[in-house]
Amino acid sequence: CISNSFWDFSHGRISVVYMENINSLYETWQKQRYLFCFLAVLLSALLAAILYYAMKKIYAPVSNIAHELRTPLTAVLGYSQYIQLGNISAEDIDFASRQIDMQARYMNELIENLLIMANLRDGKIEMKQLDTKQFSAEIKRFFPFVSVENQGGSLFGDQTLLISLLRNLISNTCRNGSNIQLKISKNQMVIFNPDDKMEENMLEILNKNRAVPKDKIYGKGLGVPLCFEIVKIHHGTLQYQNVPTGGMEITVRLD
Repeated sequence: CISNSFWDFSHGRISVVYMENINSLYETWQKQRYLFCFLAVLLSALLAAILYYAMKKIYAPVSNIAHELRTPLTAVLGYSQYIQLGNISAEDIDFASRQIDMQARYMNELIENLLIMANLRDGKIEMKQLDTKQFSAEIKRFFPFVSVENQGGSLFGDQTLLISLLRNLISNTCRNGSNIQLKISKNQMVIFNPDDKMEENMLEILNKNRAVPKDKIYGKGLGVPLCFEIVKIHHGTLQYQNVPTGGMEITVRLD
């Protein structure tokens, strides 16, 4: 409804009121409203998807840590209650004590991995040229049974992170045999265990850094993502492969 008025000396004030067809304007508004509703729904769906995958990414490591801790904690509680019964032999007490010590050491390594991951997130790393002899001696201190061979060359990276990387890799593979060889050359480390072998689907999971299934998570739930994170910081690659003649080889290349 449109109204106009004007003044006329002979007739006084004159007002003119008339109706105009605004169907086209109404239809435009309707289309805009539907468009805004569609965009709002699309934006809500997009934000919901982003939030879902973000929470899933946060939940996965937490779930892995929970599964990593459940087994050693259950073992510690079980053996401690077994000792408290009192009516057991000295041999059984010694066995239970060694199991508690082993599981406590495992949990300590898990906590160390968590602290290292926190340092990675905070950017607390120191890249430098490393002395391979000193580096090899440090590995031998943790794993005296590993045969370490220096093939010349040097390593460039953060020593703490690289030692943590090898500790995780060797700890995982030595569960299937301790006859392990480590070869260090120029910006490359190769771990070979003739007694270890992995299923093809598990190799694919590890090489693509995908989430480890819960039934196979023990010892790999937190260590594997940490290893890939360390390799990524060093702009390198990490590859697991079964050797045709027997055994498994883990190759770390640093750039």
